[in-house]
Amino acid sequence: MGKVYPTGKGEFTVDAGGRLEVRSDTACKIYQKVSYTNHPDSWNLLTTTTAGVQYVSDAFSINTPIRIEAGASEVNYTYGTLTNVGIKSGSTVTAAEYSDGVINKTVLTLTATPITITDDAGVAQYGGAGKIYDLPEGAISVVGCVVAGNLTLGTTGTIINAFTSNVALGTATATTGATLTGTEADIMASVANGTAATKVAAVGATSASMTLLNGTATAKDVYLNVVVADDVTHTSGTGTFTGTITMLWTNVGDIA
Repeated sequence: MGKVYPTGKGEFTVDAGGRLEVRSDTACKIYQKVSYTNHPDSWNLLTTTTAGVQYVSDAFSINTPIRIEAGASEVNYTYGTLTNVGIKSGSTVTAAEYSDGVINKTVLTLTATPITITDDAGVAQYGGAGKIYDLPEGAISVVGCVVAGNLTLGTTGTIINAFTSNVALGTATATTGATLTGTEADIMASVANGTAATKVAAVGATSASMTLLNGTATAKDVYLNVVVADDVTHTSGTGTFTGTITMLWTNVGDIA
């Protein structure tokens, strides 16, 4: 853990494979040193953080010098193997992380994230967005989740305008059947969506209870899963989900 005082600067190096976590009550600037063949090194702006939002980088591929320039508030940072934050998955997914060092609030924003459904003829259509987040290794206690947005289907394939559906969050992708159960829904149990209008269903789902995920041997992943009530005209196809997924969780600990 390091600190940069208000309006100050701090420099350090993140080793290859490490990640950077930065928290500040006001925006700060993060730079990374970039080397060029036959040219001087330069400090390139990596990001300008959002006030009060925990910034978490992807893993750096090489040893990378970092410079933090604080704003009006002090900056707290840590780097290396991070155990209290996860990693978003997918180019259409962005993550904002909030933490007091114990409780984490992860807000994932999905923008036209692809949805794929497979036709289980005479039963249902199942699928989802695939993996959207990697939790850190450990025993993860999920306090609650909220999924809000719009599910659009029928981009490809055939589906009725007023389809009915459910969403869930699980540690595995949906595979078959008319319900989302087991690891398809072990983070947030299946919740019914609003009846679709012109192939767009409003999603407003919340957790009914807390859950504990044993990721001490292998870190758990988060999947957005979907099931659609069967109709004789339904086929396999694609669509999108646009909205937010909010998870409140804590890492209870790991087994060395």
